Amino acid sequence: MRLTPSQGAILMMLGHDLPRFPKTVRERMLEARKLLSEWTGEDFGYDPKRWHEYLSSTDACRYCLGNWHLKVPELIAKAQANPEWQRILSQLQSSSSKDD
Repeated sequence: MRLTPSQGAILMMLGHDLPRFPKTVRERMLEARKLLSEWTGEDFGYDPKRWHEYLSSTDACRYCLGNWHLKVPELIAKAQANPEWQRILSQLQSSSSKDD
């Protein structure tokens, strides 16, 4: 299945490995936030639920193509249950708040 760029970015934010993108979860999350912010003019940090809600409600970047977005809440729950993803998220949020 082909993904739109915004769908791929959400997967990267959740730690999924995609071809031709950064290899560490931390790098993927950083890249996802950067791309989504550039494409939408918004910045919801590393909060996949807020990104998902925004992208779903606006269909920004063709996020809802193929009803793919309907699967995302389950993917978010899996990421949030992953201790490694939570650790990286905490680090990124901490370093992000220091930059503000």
